[in-house]
Amino acid sequence: MAPERAALSAHAKSRQTSVVSWPEPGQAETASVGCAPDIRSIDGFFYLCASSVRKDGDFCRTEDPLTKPFERIAGSFKFWDPDLFQDDDGKLYLYWVSSNHEPIYGVELDPDAMQPVCEKQGLIFPDSVEGRTCCACA
Repeated sequence: MAPERAALSAHAKSRQTSVVSWPEPGQAETASVGCAPDIRSIDGFFYLCASSVRKDGDFCRTEDPLTKPFERIAGSFKFWDPDLFQDDDGKLYLYWVSSNHEPIYGVELDPDAMQPVCEKQGLIFPDSVEGRTCCACA
């Protein structure tokens, strides 16, 4: 399933109680967002981001994926297997892992520009997990 379609299906599920009554989503107008998408609803926006090893990761957002197009927000750094998280204090973070030899990284993001407000931090290191790597496929 295309990331855009998965995003719309997740949104439709959150708005409908019956699978039978889910609307057929329209085509989301997004740039190709890569693979391993993360989909989040944060502060009234529906975010879609995915990773790419070839270019900086992009973010896409919309207030309603069923009626409004996604706005593409160009990325400023590479990430793989992203996970957006908003803490109780309202701060927005992105966590990701780049390989099975690097740590799981985290960085605080400016929620408007989706750009880092500080340097990325290594949080969980491969050697600290009982000698195993971060990646289950290693």
